[in-house]
Amino acid sequence: AELLARLDRAVATRVRCHNGARVAVMFSGGLDCTVLAAIAHAHVPPAEPIDLFTVCFKPERDSPDRRTAEASWRELQRAYPQRQWNLVRVDSSLEEVIAHEDCIVALIHPACSHMDFNIGAALWFAASGAGTLAPRAAASPTEDASLERACHEQLQALLAEPIARQHAPQDPGPADAAGAGEGKCQLGLDRCRGLPKHKCVHAACSQCCKRSQATGPGAAPCAVHQLRKARRKLKRQRLGLDAGDAAT
Repeated sequence: AELLARLDRAVATRVRCHNGARVAVMFSGGLDCTVLAAIAHAHVPPAEPIDLFTVCFKPERDSPDRRTAEASWRELQRAYPQRQWNLVRVDSSLEEVIAHEDCIVALIHPACSHMDFNIGAALWFAASGAGTLAPRAAASPTEDASLERACHEQLQALLAEPIARQHAPQDPGPADAAGAGEGKCQLGLDRCRGLPKHKCVHAACSQCCKRSQATGPGAAPCAVHQLRKARRKLKRQRLGLDAGDAAT
């Protein structure tokens, strides 16, 4: 009860400070963002719409987060039919993420984990406000099954990440990379648990190395993690937890 009261006061304070603009919620359809949207409903005038931003990076414009967002959006419509809930679909691509990667990394500093990057990328593209409105439609008879499947996929992804890191083979890297044989990022910014990249001069993971070059005076340039260089491939792991997830 105390948690709900504190959360209610926090949301009420923020929606009162929107200066007439529409209230928006970063919306993956998970528990956190759905509860925040419901609380915002209690404090926003009934005539004003509330935008729910869902970001997707997959080419097919379909992901567990997107399906969960759509299911939870319909649930909000059923629970609060007097409110106009706008589900705004923001679709991006891997190439766009790569093009803006350095800016996102700089903005999320000092955060550096893959999840932090996912959240930052989602906020970056949602902040443009550019997207398409999902049409209001009756719930599908298979909606519950779809939501259950999406939640299951999210859970599996969350459980798999730490397991994959724990059992991933560790490349010690070149002998002249100090400490690389220890199999962990040697910069370790903000308790980073990432693995060092082979031949990185700092024996560090991508995020820590780039941040060190961008923010550390006199930091040695790294040929592996060059700033402002088009990457051959952005690790799919960084987009595995599709953005709307996070950004509640």
